[in-house]
Amino acid sequence: MTYGAHHTAARLLELLAGNATAPVCLFDIPRIGGATYYSLRRMEEYLARGRGVVRLTCAPDGALTGTVHYGSQNASFQLSGLHTLFASFVPDFHTILVNSLVGWTLPAGDTRNEVPVGEGRPRWIPAVTGLIARLADQWKTRLEIVMHDYFPVCPNFILLNDSAQSRYCGVPGPEQCADCLRQPFMRAPFGPSFSITAWREAWSAFLARANEVTCPSAPCRDILLRAFSPEGKNLQVVPHESLLPAHAPLVLPGKDSPMHIAVVGQITIPKGAAIVRQLALLLKERRPEARITLVGALAVPGMPLPDNVTVTGIYEKAHLTALLRDLKVTVGFVSSVWPETFHYVTQELMALHLPLVSFDLGAPAERLRGWEHGRIAKEISAGAALEALELLDAERKSPPVRPL
Repeated sequence: MTYGAHHTAARLLELLAGNATAPVCLFDIPRIGGATYYSLRRMEEYLARGRGVVRLTCAPDGALTGTVHYGSQNASFQLSGLHTLFASFVPDFHTILVNSLVGWTLPAGDTRNEVPVGEGRPRWIPAVTGLIARLADQWKTRLEIVMHDYFPVCPNFILLNDSAQSRYCGVPGPEQCADCLRQPFMRAPFGPSFSITAWREAWSAFLARANEVTCPSAPCRDILLRAFSPEGKNLQVVPHESLLPAHAPLVLPGKDSPMHIAVVGQITIPKGAAIVRQLALLLKERRPEARITLVGALAVPGMPLPDNVTVTGIYEKAHLTALLRDLKVTVGFVSSVWPETFHYVTQELMALHLPLVSFDLGAPAERLRGWEHGRIAKEISAGAALEALELLDAERKSPPVRPL
């Protein structure tokens, strides 16, 4: 274990080891997104209860970066790989919290006795889950796994089964999944001999070892059960808490204002970038007075957007309400084409009473179905999205006239 300056991490680990309240070991990913927001919130909760947290993330070569958090103190350290946790000076943990293992791997020197499931980087994930289970047994600690995507179901963790990344696979049986993984766009990252059976067997054992498997929505749970059919004793549905404080509902512009569609977030191809572009082209033909604002960023290099689309750039979550109000948006569109496990943006926009349209996929559809300000598009297409948006926007009322 390599420590930071002045051995601060070693000192904090010693404090954690001597503390009556055992700490938490958090397996996480370094990128920013909904999963990271969730883990940071959980860290805050643990620290507020007097527990320390050791957060681990993995580099592409299998090296680990650790950060120790205790009270208001924090420090970092480096590990050569996951195996070294067995020999490192670490305290007895209360919980191992697996927030996400996407991108995790093992260093070359740690794979001599392991059997890969393919040729790509995810080939070592079954070895990673096995090591974490052994750590849980060694430390005699509880193991909690949180589902932010469908990585246990498939290494293509958004479950889109075409090269355009636009079609949800529906989680068929193992034979169809094996056929899907032989497609060229799948073979490149995972290898021609990737075994979905070995992958799911490893994850099935890992999920069964967990004390809790937390799904943030019922659709997430249902997809997991489709792949694994476990007994379900350790499987629970617990929606994430809001990341934003409560705000008063937005006051929408009156009916004399043209339709203004808000698409919020960092929009990738799986988040519906191609659909948003097609929607904008349809608007130019059918509703030239209408416009779209992408409140966030288009994360698809080289994709051109028509001139009826404005992109604000990355925004601070705390400023979202004011931004939507100033833009005078009239309706929102959740454009994701994969079955989101939760989707904070849907939660945030519903809290503001912004009318919303989504496709019939995942957690957004679960929330919008039956909500008075929500509609589900009839199919996954820009045309169906526009039809639903127009019907919903037509219900907009003029705001009440305030007395002078």
